[in-house]
Amino acid sequence: GVLGGVLLYIGLVLGSTPFLLGVSTDYEGTAGAIVQSTLVVACWLAERFLVRGASLPRLQSWACATCWFGSTIISWAGPRPYDDMSLGLEGQIAGCDGGFRSPFLLYATVWLTAVIFGTLFLFCPESPPEPESKTTSSLNVAEKDAVPHAFRRKALPVIYGFATSMSGILFATGDARDELYFVVLGALLLVLAVLCAWDFLWRLELNLCSFGSAFQGFAIFLRAVQSHAVFRDLRWDPDKVSGLLVVHKFPGLQLFIFGMFIMFVSIQFYLFTSHWKGWQDGPVDEALQSSREDEYFGISSRRVTRYSSRWQWALLVICIVCQQIGIHAPLIHTECTLPSITLVHDQSATIQEFHSAGGTGYYQIKGSHPATAKGYHFSQGESYIYVINWLYHRRLPCSALVASYNAMVLPPLQFMLIFIILLRPRAIPNDLIHTLQVYVMNLAPMRFTQPCIMMLIVGIANMQVENGNQFSTLTFGGHFTHGYWYFLTYCFSTIILAWSVQPDETEEPALDKVSADDGFEVANGGKHYNANREMSVERALIAEKALMRQKRGDSDSEDSDLEGSGAKPLHLLGGLVGGVFT
Repeated sequence: GVLGGVLLYIGLVLGSTPFLLGVSTDYEGTAGAIVQSTLVVACWLAERFLVRGASLPRLQSWACATCWFGSTIISWAGPRPYDDMSLGLEGQIAGCDGGFRSPFLLYATVWLTAVIFGTLFLFCPESPPEPESKTTSSLNVAEKDAVPHAFRRKALPVIYGFATSMSGILFATGDARDELYFVVLGALLLVLAVLCAWDFLWRLELNLCSFGSAFQGFAIFLRAVQSHAVFRDLRWDPDKVSGLLVVHKFPGLQLFIFGMFIMFVSIQFYLFTSHWKGWQDGPVDEALQSSREDEYFGISSRRVTRYSSRWQWALLVICIVCQQIGIHAPLIHTECTLPSITLVHDQSATIQEFHSAGGTGYYQIKGSHPATAKGYHFSQGESYIYVINWLYHRRLPCSALVASYNAMVLPPLQFMLIFIILLRPRAIPNDLIHTLQVYVMNLAPMRFTQPCIMMLIVGIANMQVENGNQFSTLTFGGHFTHGYWYFLTYCFSTIILAWSVQPDETEEPALDKVSADDGFEVANGGKHYNANREMSVERALIAEKALMRQKRGDSDSEDSDLEGSGAKPLHLLGGLVGGVFT
């Protein structure tokens, strides 16, 4: 275990070499990030052929493929800091007034909280609770033991992502300022990352495949968010440059948002399903998976209308079409008329004649009366895509990321969740369906935020200037376009869909009945049997945790078996990270 931790630490240090050499924003840094994304594939191959030597659960394989694809797109097509870290950390976080930028303050607060409490969380003992009496229900014991175990599975990848993402900035800052203090802090953060991996693989006894998909996904996603919160100027390659690793703003922006969507879905899926047995070690019944594949995921006319109505599917299609039109078409159209200003060169004119013509000083304003207003008139109406481009161009990357999340990441996630709720595949248990229903219900009302902001802008633009002002020809105006009504239709249809799929309060989603045909297996000694029809998910987890504690009691024999087979997850992970990062 110690050797594996040392190898993992060496690999993480080698992965930070582009930051130490000051080339993290060059093409060498992009190539290094793409190569590091292959760590997910390496973890899957090692678990498949070296550790287990048998097929892996489909859940882990799909998670690894999704994480690798999303992280590769983000590393290749994402924007890079224009001025790098040559100005030091102060030059990146300083605002126009000389103080800290608001996005950096918010991110620093979240980062410090996660790192401090995450470090304390790693050293918190997790001893199995002892029931006070023999009559204590097994469900109460599970609530005391299973909740910290489930929370640890979710917290460790988050802590790892925060530690590895900030370590790169600290290394680059120390190299630019020639200060060893920042380098030491970055090294300590990598030690924290190694401890998280140790706890995930050793204490929770999860495999390399789960580690690769969860930890790498959070690390890449949080690093992208951190870049938008810390750096001021993020750019793509100029249009005149060409090459294999060169990505222009189009289609670089669209590819980057697509990669962020894939990673966001991947980490959300892990957070919702981290308690599933598919993330753990265990034999896979290939015949059962093959026989149930069509039944679980096959789509037929009877299944489509089994848990839903046809009007819900039609409304979902209308919602998708309206949302796509709404983000690509202008939502509002604003108009502005500026007065014509002429410089008066004849200073011999009398002051009275000059003021009667509507002038002040050496300038004369023509068309002061609204009825005869003549001046420069311009109008504009931009879509969400243009606004995101404009925010990146104006050095507001954090605002651009928020706009991308609200317009191009969250709506597709809503559509995907509603599709799953309407279809209800048998592979998804009822407790997860209930969680998705509540999640969709919470997201739907927030869709009205953008239309309300647009209404406020139009209302302010249509405010009239007071009469008698010599700048009365300065007029503003605005009106809604067809894109606004499409977007408003999307908001209303989302509310209706969320209301139609809301969870039934009379049901008990926590006690999900598991059918014997679903192939939910519970370990018993060295054998496996299918859970009966009346066993709930909670009781299955109780049996699973009890068996894990029994296995820990016989750790000596297990360690000897591992030594004989030469398959230690932490050792393999350290070797993989060292080889990939090198």
